[in-house]
Amino acid sequence: MAHIENFPFRPEMKVALLAGRKCTTARSKAYGEPGDTFNIDDEIFRIVDVEPEMLDFITSAYYRLEGCKNPDDFIALWKRLHRGQWNPDKEYFVHFLAHVIDIPFEAPQ
Repeated sequence: MAHIENFPFRPEMKVALLAGRKCTTARSKAYGEPGDTFNIDDEIFRIVDVEPEMLDFITSAYYRLEGCKNPDDFIALWKRLHRGQWNPDKEYFVHFLAHVIDIPFEAPQ
């Protein structure tokens, strides 16, 4: 397990991750492996899994996990983030993410 120093997210995607509305991100390359961690502000996130998938499948299966209300919203967001480019037949790496929360442990009395 490694700590990723630079896992880039646009400001609005950081907000969605921190608010719990987004728990996946699709990238053209794998940014890490399951178990790796990264920070957004002072919060820690862990990569739970990384799976290669076609963009068309990501759109239909994971739009909610990407923080969108429906597939059309996901397509619009994707085009906005990728200079209008949309290739549903291209493979991307879907990173499944978990927000790591410290829960204090108290031993039973």
